[in-house]
Amino acid sequence: MNTPALSIPLPLVQDDEAAWPDIIATMKRLGVRRVILYAAMLPNPANSIRHYRARLGSAADQDPALLGIAPDLRFYDLWAELLAERSAQFAAVGIPVAFWMGQTLGHPGGFNGSTAGMRPPFQHEVDVEGREIGTCLCPLCPRLRDYLCGALARIARAQPEFILLDDDFRLSRKNPNWCLCPLHLAAFRRRGLPDVPRRELLQLALSGEPGPERAAWWSVHEDSHIDLGRALGEAVRAVAPQVRLGLCSTQSCWNDLDLPRLLSAMAGPLRPLFRSHGAPYWLSGGHQPAFNLGGIVEQNRQQRAWLGAALPQAEDLYEGDTFPHLSTRCPVSTFDAWHQALLVAGARQFLSYACSYVSPLHFETGYTDALLRQRPRYAAICELAPAEARDLGLSVPWQAGATRRLANPPATERPLSGHECPPPLQLCARLGIPVAHGCTEGPVLLAGRQAALASDADLTAWAARGLVLDAVAAAVLQQRGIACGLAASSPAPAPNAEHFLADALNGPFAGGAVAMWSSQPAVYHRVRPMPDAVTISSFRDAAGGDWGPAVLRRQDAQGHRFAVLGWDLAAAHGELQLHWSHARRHQLQRLLAWVGRAPLPCTVDAANVQVTVRRRADGGTAIGVLNCGIDPLVPVLRLAPALASVRRLRLLPPEGDAAVVLNPAWQADGEALKLALPCTVPAHGFCLLALDP
Repeated sequence: MNTPALSIPLPLVQDDEAAWPDIIATMKRLGVRRVILYAAMLPNPANSIRHYRARLGSAADQDPALLGIAPDLRFYDLWAELLAERSAQFAAVGIPVAFWMGQTLGHPGGFNGSTAGMRPPFQHEVDVEGREIGTCLCPLCPRLRDYLCGALARIARAQPEFILLDDDFRLSRKNPNWCLCPLHLAAFRRRGLPDVPRRELLQLALSGEPGPERAAWWSVHEDSHIDLGRALGEAVRAVAPQVRLGLCSTQSCWNDLDLPRLLSAMAGPLRPLFRSHGAPYWLSGGHQPAFNLGGIVEQNRQQRAWLGAALPQAEDLYEGDTFPHLSTRCPVSTFDAWHQALLVAGARQFLSYACSYVSPLHFETGYTDALLRQRPRYAAICELAPAEARDLGLSVPWQAGATRRLANPPATERPLSGHECPPPLQLCARLGIPVAHGCTEGPVLLAGRQAALASDADLTAWAARGLVLDAVAAAVLQQRGIACGLAASSPAPAPNAEHFLADALNGPFAGGAVAMWSSQPAVYHRVRPMPDAVTISSFRDAAGGDWGPAVLRRQDAQGHRFAVLGWDLAAAHGELQLHWSHARRHQLQRLLAWVGRAPLPCTVDAANVQVTVRRRADGGTAIGVLNCGIDPLVPVLRLAPALASVRRLRLLPPEGDAAVVLNPAWQADGEALKLALPCTVPAHGFCLLALDP
């Protein structure tokens, strides 16, 4: 059976040691690729002693300065013994074991002094006022480096398949993403930065246009992590040459570090190992208010594209975290749909958090039950949508780390990291528009200051394919001499409404208006169009006056087609009326078809839907439809005619693992063809259409 490779994290230390036989049997039934046994880098000494006093002996001879803050390194000898024992037990049933270090630089606990009254013997991150930040340690600290190298070297003696560092290997978890401790100040001076007060140094390096000061600043920041990562990897391989060191990422890893370089430094001569971020639990507890499940899927796909471009040989695991590992908080349906949507996108290795960090296995069985029940369905998706298929759809250029290479406002104590997920991807994930990575055909959506990072050659190529721009990107192109339809623009207060004009692209919404009840500041631009540009919808003030285009389009003398959205797409991230209405969905889908001179391969006539379209090696097409809303969905697809010229259509409905052959009833819809799928997709449900040549 062609099923995805599941890695399941489990605690190394179980409250009930008698539970291990049942745990091992459950992992065997699930057919997991591996288990990853984890523990915090610095365990609670009292807890470890309570469970393992007989192994460890008395703790009275520990260094009093470390007791209760950082355990004696002999704790890691103990952990290595436990890891070797567990590895032997799992090996008996054919399951490899890896190890997960749950704490290095930033996760809270006694290690970094966030427990009241504790003072660890390591250098903390320091803020602009010279105060130590109690939730993060400095990667330049030599004592910390030696300690972590010693700990990992001891773990490596157990010969795990690999060691994975958690996503706290960064500055910082909750505070500005930089450090101004004495170690960093000395490193800045060695790179040529002046010896000035911290606040002045911050402004010099991070404000205004990029220059040598900023380059020096970020080189220190990057090298502090990369040098530590390299030292840790070397410490592991000195003991076990075949054991890889990998990393769990966050968006700050992409924005503030050269992540491929860091992964390579950790891996040395071995294959780099990476866990992406973008988990099912992000929908719970308001973790990311503007996110939906489709945006989380797109976040993972974007990282795979970034990593594939820079480090194609890397092994990537997708973050199926269900924190706090309760189906009452992170529903099983969300966990399951996340797996299915990424499978059709080509993902095959998952870090699926199906078990609790601390509770016994039987406290929550929803996730393990789903993985067992859905194995045949996952295999069916793998067969219908092979991993090697390539994306079709809309190209959304987005480079990580843009704030490092662009002009910045005056530096503050707030992080400079960018959006958790690129806003254009969030937009597409809600409006049934397929995003294609690595695609060289079809239209392009270019937003924000990302346009300033594009080369002239890229802009020329994208213009030939058809460009949709937000107001910020359009202004960049206009300044670079590209006549996209924008003559001038300036920031404007929020309008009262958007009026959809009598243009064919507005369809049934022509003549209507959408009120802007929840408009935020710094979103809208007053756009002055070029004389030959056509306004499709316009903004109106409270008195009903028309104060400028909301959306316009233009075709130049060479036949290049452009469209301009009269707002900052990134700032409008949470503008519900502006982005998420059916009128916007209808207009944008057809606007993309207009600039690209052909319908997109497939769109869905519904909001709160994420769609993935992939071309198989046999010439067939796989289309995955994810219902991101809480209302049931009867999918109506709008396909390019070329996709409809197929021998057979097979539908994998929302339930089961058997694809059914369809007798399609096509309906003409302008230049496209509509097809209503004969199924109802529940909330956070998924279906797949295969078009066989």
